[in-house]
Amino acid sequence: MAATPRSAQSAGAATPAQNAPAELQLQMRGIVIENVTKSYLDARNITVQALSTIDLEIASGEFVCLIGKSGCGKTTLLNIIAGFVTPSTGRVLVDGERVTRPGQGKGMVFQQFALFPWLTAIGNIDFALKQRNLDKATRQTLAAELIGLIGLKGFEEKYPYQLSGGMQQRVAIARALAIDPKVLLMDEPLGALDELTRDTLQAEILRIWAAHRKTIVFVTHSVTEAVRLADRIVVMSAGPGRISQIIPISIPRPRLRTNAEVVALEEMVQAALG
Repeated sequence: MAATPRSAQSAGAATPAQNAPAELQLQMRGIVIENVTKSYLDARNITVQALSTIDLEIASGEFVCLIGKSGCGKTTLLNIIAGFVTPSTGRVLVDGERVTRPGQGKGMVFQQFALFPWLTAIGNIDFALKQRNLDKATRQTLAAELIGLIGLKGFEEKYPYQLSGGMQQRVAIARALAIDPKVLLMDEPLGALDELTRDTLQAEILRIWAAHRKTIVFVTHSVTEAVRLADRIVVMSAGPGRISQIIPISIPRPRLRTNAEVVALEEMVQAALG
């Protein structure tokens, strides 16, 4: 019989931020999503509700995975956090500042690598560093550090077409980190990669997160990926999109699939997905 995971929680249960004194909560919250909904008109001019009321707090430095079947609104929610999409009602705050546009201390990594093909690996990273109005010497130092962080030393002058998919996504992650974001938003960033490369990059993402402790919101379809990466898994359901369950994870990393607790947790998440 599978072991019982160390913790599970339904939507609405208190987070560490909620348990803190009120005067400290704004500093701790990281991301606050309050009463967010999203509706739009379809091609027949009929109103479609993509997201029902979403309330969620993500603490600073927390790694949260959004998981759900296609059409549950997880990418819509991520795009609202990013500032690409405006909610129909409600608001999103990052460190107390209302999200009104892209930027504002948020970095984004997409499933497709979205690199500039005419720039080298280090050129793509330098492009992001220029947004911080840094002098050339400082940019060169930081770009070299980021190349080292993602394990691509020796590939600095390679163009995207000369890099494997996994290498290109490493550059995309480094470019997102180059703006020194408070929050890193990742929309199925490993979905286009083969399984072996995906496993390697999952470990790399955890290593980078451990080193920098950015707040990460990570969209995935993979139960295994969510269980391996997250501090909490937010399970979403469709019709309209909503949070159906929040599952915190206290199993220490690295989480091996042979671990009975990990197996039980994967079964719990799968059951929550229905």
